[in-house]
Amino acid sequence: MKRTIKFDLFPQKVNGVLTDSRPIRMRVTYACQRVDLRIGYSVEVSKWNEAEQRAITGTKNRYKQTASEINKAILVSEEKIDEIFSTYERTAKRVPTPEELKQAFDDTFKRTKPKMIIEPFFDIFDKFTRTMGQQNGWSEATYKRFDSLRILLWKYNSGLLLETLTEETMQDFVQSLNKRELRNTTIAKTLSMMRWFLRWASRKGYYTGMLHETFKPKLKGTDGNSKEVIYLEWEELMHLYDFTFPPEHAELSEVRDVFCFCCFSGLRYSDVAKLRR
Repeated sequence: MKRTIKFDLFPQKVNGVLTDSRPIRMRVTYACQRVDLRIGYSVEVSKWNEAEQRAITGTKNRYKQTASEINKAILVSEEKIDEIFSTYERTAKRVPTPEELKQAFDDTFKRTKPKMIIEPFFDIFDKFTRTMGQQNGWSEATYKRFDSLRILLWKYNSGLLLETLTEETMQDFVQSLNKRELRNTTIAKTLSMMRWFLRWASRKGYYTGMLHETFKPKLKGTDGNSKEVIYLEWEELMHLYDFTFPPEHAELSEVRDVFCFCCFSGLRYSDVAKLRR
């Protein structure tokens, strides 16, 4: 039976926007039927050769999987499809139905959902900060940021369960952060740290969801409006720049100079503090 096998990137959207990292799709066409299968790997659009239907040599995807590993999986998947067709044609004297093809392909790779390790949410979170902190040599500031995230999660719901975490739960968590009048930049950093935790939990078998990949809300405030950005008007900035401090507070003139320099240059203080002559 004549058939064609084509590999391409499956267009995947998050919040209505196409993602750059996309699952590799194997499309098998035969007998006026089309079957789409996933080979279990993703790759960024810029690292995919559409003409050759392969990952570009020398690249790695976001999960640090090499092009060589990905292309080998593509080749193995193609060989398995040929093997399945040969088996059906030899034993059943026919080609498999789309359902049979999908089932046989999944059975070949024994694709089953990984068993979830059930532990209390905050025990897992503490294990994450302890493990990653030691492995990456976290600074005290990084530990404090994750301590703050833990407190926010505890105040939101002290009975959180990792295995039942949903997009609705995460959106509700964002709402709780918004009610605390946190700035959008702060909420974005908080969610970034949460995704870091979820990625680690997924790798370790504590979590089988995909929120670390899919939950990336556009933060213009949960009510649809951006939070007010506070800044100095030009007259206010120049008033501070020209201000003369009384003798008992003369040291504040240096603080003022640094602050004004930040305003004029657009540098944040942490970058200014690193400047040398």
